[in-house]
Amino acid sequence: MGSDVGAIELSLVRGIPPLFLNGTIAIFAIFFLVLIEWRLALIVLVLVPAAILTSKRFQQSATDRRQGASGANSEMLTLTQQAATGYLPLLIFRAQPLFVGRFLEQLSSFGRLAAGGHFHAGAAARAMELATGITELVVIGAGSWLVYRGDMTIG
Repeated sequence: MGSDVGAIELSLVRGIPPLFLNGTIAIFAIFFLVLIEWRLALIVLVLVPAAILTSKRFQQSATDRRQGASGANSEMLTLTQQAATGYLPLLIFRAQPLFVGRFLEQLSSFGRLAAGGHFHAGAAARAMELATGITELVVIGAGSWLVYRGDMTIG
């Protein structure tokens, strides 16, 4: 529960205000883009949701892997507690190798899942940045084409 409360606090303090600010900026930017040139706004309204969906797929995969890593971490902690509280019987029955083997399996599983979660979270962020950059290039290119054709002024 302690780490969950910290995560909730972090998301409320660092997540909500930027989300609100960035959402407001995006809405106003699209509104003014519609007023300036509807064709460019149409390009943005088509490409931005595609970027969000691409990023969301990676983010969902990262969330799934993090949940799996959390379960593996819990199992490692349980094994550690069992070994600490039952150390004498483990010693008497020579079961330490069994516990060490189980712990190493959980540690390996945790490592794989945690690394995959970090990779997919990073991929989600990079996918969003890449999609945003592509959207900007397409809008600038389309705007340049409209200026070239005389349908829009440079200003």
